[in-house]
Amino acid sequence: MSLIAAIMVVGVGILAKPNFSTGADTFAQRFEAAGPVILEPVVRIVVTVPIESQGDVLGDVGARRGRVVNSYAEGARQHIEADVPMAELGRYAMDLRSMTAGRGTYWVTDTFDDTLPQQLAGKVLAKYQH
Repeated sequence: MSLIAAIMVVGVGILAKPNFSTGADTFAQRFEAAGPVILEPVVRIVVTVPIESQGDVLGDVGARRGRVVNSYAEGARQHIEADVPMAELGRYAMDLRSMTAGRGTYWVTDTFDDTLPQQLAGKVLAKYQH
């Protein structure tokens, strides 16, 4: 049996028991049986936009694989909190400016790791397979 891809693995601990047989094949079998996943950095953003831009911004967040976690109005402004993969935010400031005619702002409040969706994980694995 071979490993899936040559990707750095972090956060793995091994408990060696007296009857534990050593070797790369045994580790590979146990590693794959554990169901490893690929993680990606995700950021929580808070976007503040004019209410009339809310639909465009919500659609854009969804197109970036984002998940809206909270949305509320404050006067003529709409506040949208969403978790968005960091890889999807490369041009966000420019795109937000375009969607809101320069009247939207955003900031990052938190960062965490989440599981990369299976269809994207397949692309990553294909890039690194032997």
